[in-house]
Amino acid sequence: MLSTAVFAISLLGLLALFGFKMLELNWNTKTPLTPLRRVADPILTHGWVYCRDRLRKAVSAGFHASVIWVSTTVRKIEVAFYATVHGITARLNRYLRTRRLHIRHGNEVSAHLKTVLEKTEKDSKESGSH
Repeated sequence: MLSTAVFAISLLGLLALFGFKMLELNWNTKTPLTPLRRVADPILTHGWVYCRDRLRKAVSAGFHASVIWVSTTVRKIEVAFYATVHGITARLNRYLRTRRLHIRHGNEVSAHLKTVLEKTEKDSKESGSH
């Protein structure tokens, strides 16, 4: 019942507003809306400007914060990438240095050279026995 009453009062209020506005526009008469508008229009205009400025500042601050966040994240990714690449290259460098030392001192022969050596020895044995 209460909701029906609120709906009826709201509907009558809207009809009255539209009726007063039609009177003002058609016959250029003064209605109770004229002084109300004289007071309310500057308040609404000022409120609209205030809200628009605050929204622009909030959007600008949010955009600035997101740009800073993105640049910081990119920098962290870059540092992590370089640290990973440095670790890989350091291990590769260590591996190649130790391998070079073993080759210089004759401690290790590559697998390819071993197969070639075995094959030539086998061929020489077979050709020598004929």
